[in-house]
Amino acid sequence: MTAGDARGLYLFAIVGSTAVDLSGLPGFAGGGSPRLVDHGDLAAVVADVPLAALDVREEEVTEDGRLARMAMDHDTVIRAVFEQTPALPLRLATVVGDEDAARRLLAERSTEIRDLLARLAGHEEWGVRLRREGEAPDENAERERARAARPSGRDYLQARREALRASQEQRHAVRQAGDEVYRGLAEHASDATRLSTGGATGLLLNATYLVPTSATDAFREVAEKYAADLEAGGVRVELTGPWPPYSFAQVTIGSQAAADG
Repeated sequence: MTAGDARGLYLFAIVGSTAVDLSGLPGFAGGGSPRLVDHGDLAAVVADVPLAALDVREEEVTEDGRLARMAMDHDTVIRAVFEQTPALPLRLATVVGDEDAARRLLAERSTEIRDLLARLAGHEEWGVRLRREGEAPDENAERERARAARPSGRDYLQARREALRASQEQRHAVRQAGDEVYRGLAEHASDATRLSTGGATGLLLNATYLVPTSATDAFREVAEKYAADLEAGGVRVELTGPWPPYSFAQVTIGSQAAADG
């Protein structure tokens, strides 16, 4: 067998049920269709894959490249599982050698897995982003221009000071809006986390929330109220979800375990 023929067992998620319907899901990354490998009451959602299919070249890391398609297929399987039962999503391209390695993983991490599944039962993840669209209206802009047009240097300097103070107050208000939205929505969630904005211009808040399904309507209503209140100030609230609990439930499989076969 050549290196190009090597195969592994791709892991999508771990569930606390062996009664998950995976029929109809297509094969993954040129390999087999998703199936379950169980150990007691726990099961891993897996697919047989050629390892060469997971070796993505740099030029394939594009919005519609092979890595992006693989990520979407990975998400499709996890969503199909999540719609049936609480699931712990695993990172993209998590691979073990064979079914025995998958069962050892379930056995060795069983306490952690059961605790996480119990915590996530009856919850879903929602994402919230706040974006500033252009500069907020400057109420002093016209006043500054009017005063600057006057011949008096004193008036001009006064207008400049007022405009600077107004600009600082606006920036402070925008930062406060991000904090207020984060805290206000967190009151309707079991957990919340602020994610990096990645230095994106105008992105004031990037957060995820673990929301009980019983509180989903209240959470959405609060988000929509913030959206309406902040729109006039040039701030847009983006709400996405529901998602599988990617931000709150990932079981990290180390490289040693991934290579264990």
